[in-house]
Amino acid sequence: MNNYAPGTMFWSRRHMLQKMCNAALGLVTTGSMLATCGGRSPSSNTTSVKISDAPKVDPGSASYQSWLEVVTRFEKAHPQYNIVGDSYQFDPTTFYPMFAAGQADDAINTYFTESQYMIEHHIAADIQADFDTTPFKDIFSPDVRQVVSGSNGHMYGLPANAYVLGLIYNRALFTKAGLDPNQPPTNWDDFRAYAKRIAEKTGVSGFVENAAGNQGGWHFINWLYSTGGVVESNAGTKTTAAFQSAQGVAVLRMLQQMRFTDKSMQMQTATFQQGDITNAVATGKAGMCIGAGDSWGTLYSGKGSLDFLGLGPMPQNNGQHGALGGGGLWVINSKSTANAIRGAVLYTSYRSFDLHSYEDQLKAQVAQNKPVGIPGANLFRGSYARQYDAITRKYANLPLQNYAAYAHSSVPLVPEPRLHAQDLYSELDAVMQAIFTDPSADPEALLENTASSFQSRYLTTAS
Repeated sequence: MNNYAPGTMFWSRRHMLQKMCNAALGLVTTGSMLATCGGRSPSSNTTSVKISDAPKVDPGSASYQSWLEVVTRFEKAHPQYNIVGDSYQFDPTTFYPMFAAGQADDAINTYFTESQYMIEHHIAADIQADFDTTPFKDIFSPDVRQVVSGSNGHMYGLPANAYVLGLIYNRALFTKAGLDPNQPPTNWDDFRAYAKRIAEKTGVSGFVENAAGNQGGWHFINWLYSTGGVVESNAGTKTTAAFQSAQGVAVLRMLQQMRFTDKSMQMQTATFQQGDITNAVATGKAGMCIGAGDSWGTLYSGKGSLDFLGLGPMPQNNGQHGALGGGGLWVINSKSTANAIRGAVLYTSYRSFDLHSYEDQLKAQVAQNKPVGIPGANLFRGSYARQYDAITRKYANLPLQNYAAYAHSSVPLVPEPRLHAQDLYSELDAVMQAIFTDPSADPEALLENTASSFQSRYLTTAS
């Protein structure tokens, strides 16, 4: 299974996704809509296919030349297509009007959160028949494929990269506390016990968590998934908030007790965001935090050796339920011609999954002293995943052995909420802040009030 994805760390979740998309494609892009020519000039015998994946840079730069090499190789193997690159980056405020006006590209790189909306509103083309003609038709893990599947079971997009949240921990602090750094906790009870032991034996915070910048709510949903909870329920066209459940209350009670009863969250504040908590673990001020493997990009650049860090799967409660994940995917424009749709499927498949191109990319990253082997979600399966991982291990300059528990985990990826995710995260920030600052805060009341507010402000209108 694939557990490594190229990427770099950016503390904003939205920025993180965009940078993961760019890194997985080997691109340096901007928000411009400038179109760039492909490997050859179009002719009457070719179908032009416009792809949102071209770097807006000097044509003499390494990034542009790398993109052009891929296009040229593809066009040589598929002379019936002419690839036209566009440096447009997906933005819902511009893309959907462009689609309605018939001005969107044939292939667009977007986020997991957009896929089901695009399927339901007939924006994404059914690509199953065309994708089945490629060598990559069976490479995706079931939970990732589900993100781009319609009600008919057909594929309406191609996942290009993915992350899933896990447990980042300081191996040196584990050892100092008498814990095995190769055995991170995998369930809530052990996680809570590890955090308390680290605090007692080392004098630093056993665990730190996000609480601000929409990231407290983001991580609350991740905890909710790990105990089998759901964010919303759907009945016909009606969507109802469901996070104010027993599972949601259990999340808040555990964190509140860790903060005020166990005293294992000693340095916790109401302002922490992802950069704060990851840096706390990296500098030995805290033992554990929740995060994704993309943090290794920035840490590698700043510290070099990362042998002191580990990554385990998201601890689960009363069974294995899942962890919050996301990523980037290709969607093909349903308004494009049949020939353009087929060309877009063939090109994006080759662009993202050709193993020779992937190896060339890793060679270049090593030569530029960039991190290789950043742990990611289980995007692939089967023989393709084994080949992909073998190439990664060949060039890795990160300590893959420190991520073995994460890499071998089968915790499913659960996508972000479908409707108004960022608005929900913002409202849940206040809930997390109350739990971390007030020992008498009532988790049940906090969630009931937030669910009522979110329902009236967003879901009732959206349903």
